[in-house]
Amino acid sequence: MQIKDELIKEIFEESRHDLSDEENLYKCWWNEFNILTRNLEDTMKCIDDLDVIYYDHVFNYFDEISYYFKSKELIECMERNALKYGICEDYNIELAIRAMNDINYPVKFNKNNILYGENRLSNDELSLTNKIIKIMDFEYSLDIEDPRTTECSDQICELLKLDLEETMKCLDEIDFKHYYFISQEFQYISQHFKSKELIECMKRNAIRTDTDCEDDISWAIEALEGVK
Repeated sequence: MQIKDELIKEIFEESRHDLSDEENLYKCWWNEFNILTRNLEDTMKCIDDLDVIYYDHVFNYFDEISYYFKSKELIECMERNALKYGICEDYNIELAIRAMNDINYPVKFNKNNILYGENRLSNDELSLTNKIIKIMDFEYSLDIEDPRTTECSDQICELLKLDLEETMKCLDEIDFKHYYFISQEFQYISQHFKSKELIECMKRNAIRTDTDCEDDISWAIEALEGVK
């Protein structure tokens, strides 16, 4: 069976499960990653051959497979297919380039990793940072119109509002890919905590991760000051 056919089969299997079905979702993600990292030439051929609906799903793995293969040819394959389908994937391709060059990128897909694979910890054992990463990575795998994306965002926001020190520790630890998306919650967590230290934490980590989130920080400051 070709990689393309195996991958499509797993994507269909993933679509059968909802957010609460963690065990089967992780099995699907792990299988998809293993399929896409088996052989570089086969992976590039798969990306070249995929229909747009499946390409839209696979670009969520661009950084992971780029980190695995460290290949400029793979980056070029991603770019030409984004152009072919008329899909603006600058952000995902930027992540793939960062992953290839080990810039602000965590080693995520590893069989001994705490988030993925056979030895992953249960949700209760995970730190706040890793809980956030887990939910975000699930959200990345969803179609933009999938209603579960809202559920993911709500979960992330509620987790970030539980404890100020843990939230700031999370912001200090999290990588570029996830910091960019977590910044969308800045206004809400600032409104909740009313903390100048949190604002400073947001600013220093925007610099650390080289993330363009000036608007999000401005809204967080307005929320702190009670500006409508």
